[in-house]
Amino acid sequence: MRGLESCYMSLALAGPSVRTVVCRGFAGQHHREDLGWMSNVLLVTTAKNSLKVSRIQEWNKYEICWYMFGTQEQFRLTGHVHVFPPPAHTTPHDLPEVTRVRTVAPDQVDLVANKSFLLRQSSQPAFDWEAERRRQFALLDDVLRASFCDSLPASSRLAITGLDSHGWFTSDNQAALDAAYANFCILLLTVDHMDYLSLAGDHRQYPASL
Repeated sequence: MRGLESCYMSLALAGPSVRTVVCRGFAGQHHREDLGWMSNVLLVTTAKNSLKVSRIQEWNKYEICWYMFGTQEQFRLTGHVHVFPPPAHTTPHDLPEVTRVRTVAPDQVDLVANKSFLLRQSSQPAFDWEAERRRQFALLDDVLRASFCDSLPASSRLAITGLDSHGWFTSDNQAALDAAYANFCILLLTVDHMDYLSLAGDHRQYPASL
């Protein structure tokens, strides 16, 4: 995912409830650093107390209309969305699978977000969604990360300074960082069908099996 013009898409949940969200890429993948995983699961970040999370508990199907300004292509996606971690007092759905294609050591990447992911993931054969949640949290910019902490004033910055001995993030304001993470969750979007359209005239439909 490169360039801001390619990151914005419209997400429709149950009923006439549409919002513009930022696609954070695919689970277990980064556009510059190889993490050793591959998936078709799209990621969106949100707060646990957001309205969209409660709507998903009522109906977890979605539709997306995603327009790429630079290439003048449109992707219309339908599928199911999962919240991680699952809200309290709910029955979690089976989480989507992510495929390991190779083993990558933490010292083979530079970004703190990716190091944290690989440190937690290294001891587990199956994909760890908590590791992915941590990675997405660290990939946020400092202002957006601070917005997940209700006690911080608007436009505050909440920087990550490194990793502790347990692989958790450190900060000059550790209490605020921990509070922000407690309110942070990721939405996992699996695709059942894709309708592709370009202004060049190409129009194709793809079932989930493709």
